[in-house]
Amino acid sequence: MIMAICLTAMFLSCFCSLVLKKQEIALLLVLFSFAFIFDYNKDMPGYFYIIPTFCGFLSVATNGIKYKVFWGLLFWFFVYYCIVILFGPYSKSVFGWLSRTLSLVFLFLWVMLLKWDRKKILFITISYGSYLVVWGFLEKLIYDPLRIGGPMAMPTEYAVVLSMLWSIWFVDSCKGKKNILLLTLVTGLVLLPIAFSGARTGLIGLGIGILFGIYSYSFTNSTISQISVARKSVKFFIIFLFVSIVSFVVWNVFMKDLFIAKAMDSLLHGKIDSSNMGRVMAWLSAYDTFSKNKIWGAGPDTFSDIYLKFVKTISNVRMTKKALPHAHNEILQVLSEFGLIGFLHLSAVVSFCIFSFVNYMHKNKNETICYGIIAGFSVFFATMLVNGTPSFGIIPWIMGLMASFYFNYYQKDFKEKLDV
Repeated sequence: MIMAICLTAMFLSCFCSLVLKKQEIALLLVLFSFAFIFDYNKDMPGYFYIIPTFCGFLSVATNGIKYKVFWGLLFWFFVYYCIVILFGPYSKSVFGWLSRTLSLVFLFLWVMLLKWDRKKILFITISYGSYLVVWGFLEKLIYDPLRIGGPMAMPTEYAVVLSMLWSIWFVDSCKGKKNILLLTLVTGLVLLPIAFSGARTGLIGLGIGILFGIYSYSFTNSTISQISVARKSVKFFIIFLFVSIVSFVVWNVFMKDLFIAKAMDSLLHGKIDSSNMGRVMAWLSAYDTFSKNKIWGAGPDTFSDIYLKFVKTISNVRMTKKALPHAHNEILQVLSEFGLIGFLHLSAVVSFCIFSFVNYMHKNKNETICYGIIAGFSVFFATMLVNGTPSFGIIPWIMGLMASFYFNYYQKDFKEKLDV
């Protein structure tokens, strides 16, 4: 059933991108279908996921052919994957991993070549975020599990993605001085499914979003003086204190009996539960693997097996010795499976995305959506240190979004020169 729905969504995505040229709708359909890969639809062959993203990429490829940077990125990806296929000393076949990875690469390139503005970004953010919130409430009402997991069937990943999307909207709204009642209502609606997920990283994401939101609400670019900075600083701390008090009351009155409250209480009392111990063991296992295979790593999709072998060698640790899908740290995950070569490859791509976005924002400081994107990326960057990739599609989307500002800036700068 789920596979049929996902295949239908992928076909509609191809139709929307190639025929109707409705790129935002096509992207939403891709994000919808990609979310099920972790559990509900994990048996679908990986090459199916390439089709909609490749079609989306083809529909906008002409937007990038005139830029040397675009060809440079294509060459960079091509060379790296050729090196992995031809020279990677891996015992497992890399083609299953390659098919999934190529779908994400084409998604990244697709998003990068689109012409984004605030309205389009918020359309994706609000639409997909609303879908996740509705799913969370329905899952809780119908099944009442201990922890809801959303379409990903993974509580932590669900909570992190939701907090990322909420942060983009929340900070943009704070910067735009939106109604405080609206901000509070939406934040409450997002807080509940995150609390139901039992994911502490989701709360970290909310905290980061709130800090960015208060900062953007308190500080503006209108005047720069010692008096104005002092006033804005006072305003920031007053709002921060008020939000902290409200959060404390809500937490102790309405959420003290939830799983997430008990987990946080255990952590604050210095107790290491099975979840925290599992993370520590995952980090140790990943680092141990990297130390033995620094250049190439152990190969794609090998962490679970390596982790099981590693924990069996430790007999005096009380924890469930079951397989973990990832290292609960994206940097260690990449280093353990792909070594320094893979890490340098991804670092170069991420650096280009960050450079493109920062360069654009430096010239367009008053665009409110830029502050939202910073908040969303910060949530991802902070939580990836204690968790794995939160979604099969959302990270290529936000990275492609940041990279797209290079082309937006290039086109804007070129038009300004023509006008002069």
